[in-house]
Amino acid sequence: MKNKHSLLMVTLFLISCIIANAQVTIFKEDFSTAGNRWSVYTNDKNQFAIYNGKGILWDFDPSFSGARIEKIGTDLDINTDFSVSVKATFTGGEKDWGYGLVFGANSSSPTSGYKFLLAASGYYCLSKWVNGSTVELIKWVKTDIVKKDPFNQQKLEVRKQGSNWLLLIDDQQVNTYPAQSLYGNYIGLVKDNKQRVEFDDLELVDLAQSNQPPVVYNNDCEAFTALKKLNASKGFGSIRGISYTIEDDGFIGYHFRFPSKQSFPGAKKTYVLVSTDSKIRVPEKTDKHDLEAVFASGLTYQAAQEQFPQIQKKLSDCLKDYHFNTYLNENGKVNRASIGEKTNGGFKTNGDGLSIAEDPFTSGAYMIALKIYAPSEYGKEKRFITNAPIRSTDFAKSLMQAVGFAENRFDGKKGAKIDGAGFMATRYGTTIKVSGALDNYIEDMLGSGFYAVMEKNIPEQSIKTKMAAWHQKLIQVLGNEYHYSQKSDNYTYEHAKKYSAPYLSLLKEKSKDGNGFSIIIEIRKEIEIEDEEEDF
Repeated sequence: MKNKHSLLMVTLFLISCIIANAQVTIFKEDFSTAGNRWSVYTNDKNQFAIYNGKGILWDFDPSFSGARIEKIGTDLDINTDFSVSVKATFTGGEKDWGYGLVFGANSSSPTSGYKFLLAASGYYCLSKWVNGSTVELIKWVKTDIVKKDPFNQQKLEVRKQGSNWLLLIDDQQVNTYPAQSLYGNYIGLVKDNKQRVEFDDLELVDLAQSNQPPVVYNNDCEAFTALKKLNASKGFGSIRGISYTIEDDGFIGYHFRFPSKQSFPGAKKTYVLVSTDSKIRVPEKTDKHDLEAVFASGLTYQAAQEQFPQIQKKLSDCLKDYHFNTYLNENGKVNRASIGEKTNGGFKTNGDGLSIAEDPFTSGAYMIALKIYAPSEYGKEKRFITNAPIRSTDFAKSLMQAVGFAENRFDGKKGAKIDGAGFMATRYGTTIKVSGALDNYIEDMLGSGFYAVMEKNIPEQSIKTKMAAWHQKLIQVLGNEYHYSQKSDNYTYEHAKKYSAPYLSLLKEKSKDGNGFSIIIEIRKEIEIEDEEEDF
């Protein structure tokens, strides 16, 4: 019997370990600092403050009636078993109104979601919002477990197990309710009417460990191919970790950087990235995410340029189905290689690539990082121009002269202002002329662009043929230094090696007088922001 007893103890110990290991804390807030996850406020009527390790909701406007809700997004799989809890302390105000825990809510306003409430008069209830309107699920229940005196901290918990929700107060189960479909993965705090309530230790636990262990890849090329497929199906939000850092993008947005559960073996770190216009709202898993694998970091720019070719070669040697298109900075040094799936005569790209970029974690340093972008409608199929360049005709010479002027964004080559400019644009005549053009002008709209109107008043039934003919003419002029991409009847021509070089576009434009179409050649150089050639 002694051996059986020992075996039973070992078995129970193992089971308890398995259960403990299966629980994953998805979110925890102890309000130790104001941090950047909550939007705090104070005015002459109400307050949400983070002070002395507590989140405080307080209304002191005698005329106020309603609810105060503070919620935050999480990584919860809404179909899994979970536990969500918070510690709440009633410190004053009207005792017959509720305060407590928000869960299964959406991000919108008015809110749809669920709330588990206590009232300092000795009651609890379970209810939900549907577009801001309250529906009671369990009406107010009187119980001695709820403390009636102020300044008594109590823990509220909702635990989903299978098909039921278990309601617990101070770790004692007080009720159960059939599990409902969640509106979202937001959790938070709520207080009704004129009360002051302090909150602490808001926590969300995945009881079923829906987050599976990371996949281990044999090499970086296997990881790239597999993660590209994952990106096209589930998206990178499905493999992001729990913790994150937030970076200001320098304009009006923020970058959330999550650790990735699947990584490149040769990389130091692999991150899941998502951009947002708010550092308060944690992006949902369904938002568009990118992936970044950092192969080297903390480098000088010169050291990064020296290491870049070796890292690129290691990838390109085994990614045989992908084309690496290397770009040079203004000093003729490599700083980026776009990666696109090979097609017949070109490659298809969504902007993925290897680049030298500023190291976000080390001031003044650089890193070499591979970035895979979320699928986008702006992905291009690019085809190489293979014809030998012809630059002996007047048209060819004048066109390439205009391209040369574009290196300086046509500064100093403008004539007097002319009419016809679009939104945020100023249109000028120009001393630069393309031979054979009916009109030449420069338009300033977030940087100068040169336009040569080659033909006008083309009937709609002829425009496709005319555009194809002009495309062939440009192919002959530009030669194999450029590759092109086509979208509808329009074409774009980009330098195959020099990323900072001007690009050309062949555009059809509907005449403003409604009399057919015009064919226009545009030459433009991207606006350069400081250090842009070193960012990706």
